[in-house]
Amino acid sequence: MRLGRDFSVDDRAVSPKVAIVNETIARKYFAGQNPIGKHVGLGGIPDMEIVGIMGDTKYRALREAIPNTLYLPMDQAQFAGSERTLHIRTRQILETWFRRSECKYGRSTATCR
Repeated sequence: MRLGRDFSVDDRAVSPKVAIVNETIARKYFAGQNPIGKHVGLGGIPDMEIVGIMGDTKYRALREAIPNTLYLPMDQAQFAGSERTLHIRTRQILETWFRRSECKYGRSTATCR
């Protein structure tokens, strides 16, 4: 995170829509300005407040140009109608994390404890 804040538990489907943009978007559309607090739109979400700036990242090939990248909280991404990728940083064993997540979001037929 270069500037601003990460997503929080308060960024829910019913909350005001928020986004984190990469440095490429910040330079391209907000040159010389602080993008935090500005608004952007994407597909089905016309008005999202920028709450953070993430460093640029290459995804598929090292020689490719850095794409414009917009990050949305999982609870709000359903409104965008776009590709979704889940990035996980945890100190837990991933199997444990996935089981708890599936139970929380009702996507599991396994026994939830």
